Amino acid sequence: MFNRINRYIAKEVFLSWAGVSLVLVVVLLINRLVRFLSDAARGEIPADLVFTLLWLKAAAYLPLILPFTFFLAIMMVLGRMSRDNELPVLLGCGAGPSVFYRSFSIVAVPLGICIIWLSLYVVPWANNESGRVRQEEHEKGSFAAIEPGRFVSTKNSSGVFYTGKIDNESGIMSDVFLYSYSDGVETIIRAERANIEDLSELDAKYVVFYDGSRYEGERGKLDWRSTDFESHGMQISKSGGSGAFHYNKSKSFNELLKSSLDHDKGELHWRVSMPIMFIVLVFVALPLGKGNPREGKFGRIFIGIVVFLVYLKLLTFGKGLVVRGAIPSMVGLWWIHAAFVAVGYVLYRKAFHVPKPKSMRRIRYTGS
Repeated sequence: MFNRINRYIAKEVFLSWAGVSLVLVVVLLINRLVRFLSDAARGEIPADLVFTLLWLKAAAYLPLILPFTFFLAIMMVLGRMSRDNELPVLLGCGAGPSVFYRSFSIVAVPLGICIIWLSLYVVPWANNESGRVRQEEHEKGSFAAIEPGRFVSTKNSSGVFYTGKIDNESGIMSDVFLYSYSDGVETIIRAERANIEDLSELDAKYVVFYDGSRYEGERGKLDWRSTDFESHGMQISKSGGSGAFHYNKSKSFNELLKSSLDHDKGELHWRVSMPIMFIVLVFVALPLGKGNPREGKFGRIFIGIVVFLVYLKLLTFGKGLVVRGAIPSMVGLWWIHAAFVAVGYVLYRKAFHVPKPKSMRRIRYTGS
C-alpha cells in the first residue's frame, strides 16, 4: 500500500513532529509551572497540587499544539528536501502531490484520531478536574495551602496563619496561631489544636480551635479584649456542595450538542474546529512548503507560523461572534475553514501548475 518513498517521507515528518512537539510542550509546561509555583508560594494553591494542575493543563493544551507542530514538521521536511534537491528530483520523476499526501496520511490519520479524542473528550474532562480541584481548595478558604512550620497568608491577604504540626491521618493541627485584620479590628488567636470541619447542617466549612485564647482590639488602643476558650469556631467558606463547579469548557460533547445557549454553541464549534483545522493545515502545508531550493530548510517556516496565527486568531474571533449571537450557530466557524481551504486550493494550483476547470476557461469563438 505504501512504497519506500511514502515510508521515507512519513518517517522524516514523524521525527520532525516529535521533536518540535516535545520542545514546544516543555516550554509551555515550564512557563505554566513557574506560574503555579508562584501561586503556591503566595499560598493560593497547595504545593502538592502543582503537578496535578500542570498535567491537567497540558492535556488541555494538546489539541491546539498538535496541529501546529505537525504543520511545522511538514514545512520543515519540505524545506529540507528542497534544499537537498530531493523534492525537485521526486517531482521530476513523476511523484505528484498524491504521493506526498499519502505519505503524510501515515502519521496524520492516527494523529487526527487522537486530536478528535483529545478535543471532544479529554479537554472537557481535564477542565472539569482542574476546576473541581480549584473549587475544593477555594471552599477550604484561607487554609487551603497550609504547611507546618510556615506562615501562610489568609484569604485576601488580611492576615496570617501558622501551625507547627499537622497530623496526616486526622488532619488535626497543633501549636496554632492566627492573626487577622478586618474593619480596623485586629484579632489574634493562639490555640493548642485546630481542625477544619465541614458542618453540613450549616452548609459551611469552619476552622475549630481548641484550648486557646482570643485577643481582639484596635491598633494603638489599650482596651483589648482577652477570651480563653475550650473550643472556638470561625467560618472560612460556604460548602457549595458537590458539582458546584460547572461551566461550558467542562461540559461534555453531548451536553453541548443539546444546549441552546450561545456560549455552549461557541464552545462546541471551537472543539470541532481543532480536528478540522488539523486537516486544513495538512492540505495547505504541501503547496506552502514547496519552495525554491535556495530558500533553505527554514525558508518558509516564518510564513507557516504567520498562517497558523492568522487561522487561530480568526477562529477565536469567530467563536466570540457565536458566543455573542452575532452570527447564527449554524454558520459557526465553517466560513473560516472554507476560506482557508480556498486559499490552500489557490496555492495548490500555483505550486503544481494545475489548470483551471473547463467550466472556468474562457471559450473562444473561432468563427466559420
